[in-house]
Amino acid sequence: APSVAPKLSKMLNRISSNYAGGALVVESGISGGVSAAAICPLHGPVVRSAKNELVREYASWVDAQVKKADEFSVAVIYASAYGNTSAMAQAIARGVTKAGVAVEMLNCELSTSEAVEALITR
Repeated sequence: APSVAPKLSKMLNRISSNYAGGALVVESGISGGVSAAAICPLHGPVVRSAKNELVREYASWVDAQVKKADEFSVAVIYASAYGNTSAMAQAIARGVTKAGVAVEMLNCELSTSEAVEALITR
């Protein structure tokens, strides 16, 4: 099973690439750029100035997260008959991911012994 964090980081990197590098967020609507008067996150302040710098820094952060996640990961191996252990495993994975470490989750009930062995030997 592939890592959770690298998939997420690569997705974020792909999304942020639309706004960073050669195609920065612009207010003038220049061809190739994305016109935006502000960046309005679901949390935190609305950003009306220095949008290009913010997006460029975010893309840099995402790249660092991808590299970090590819270097190290934690395996969360579980079996859950009624879903309670699965919920706990997911909570553990979220906490580890928040700490900046990639997590590889494996449900033993749905995996082969070879998959478990491959995950343990990485």
